[in-house]
Amino acid sequence: MGWATAWSFDRLRLWLERGVTPERALRNWLAELAVRALVVTAACAGLGRESFLRLLGPFATSTAYLLPLLLSVVVCLALFTPPLARTPAARRCLRTPAARARAPRLLRTLEGPR
Repeated sequence: MGWATAWSFDRLRLWLERGVTPERALRNWLAELAVRALVVTAACAGLGRESFLRLLGPFATSTAYLLPLLLSVVVCLALFTPPLARTPAARRCLRTPAARARAPRLLRTLEGPR
């Protein structure tokens, strides 16, 4: 519930600050989610296949170790890159713990109940 609440408040913030309607913000979020899912799926599919190595031609044997590393970097970028400015994100609505409040000095001077 906390994530959904923060996400919906970020949609409202985008509407007020940038004029992005909540419907458009939802479409932006779905499009970005789809692109990230496609990148992760393509990279994970490429990790298990040697067909990508054939694209390198004569350099395939000497650079075969780079392909899994490159695909792992692509997956990390797709997962950990911050969302675009017009896409709602719950991570932007950070909650801070309530600071300890002290009683005002005036309360110390009042008399106690009789």
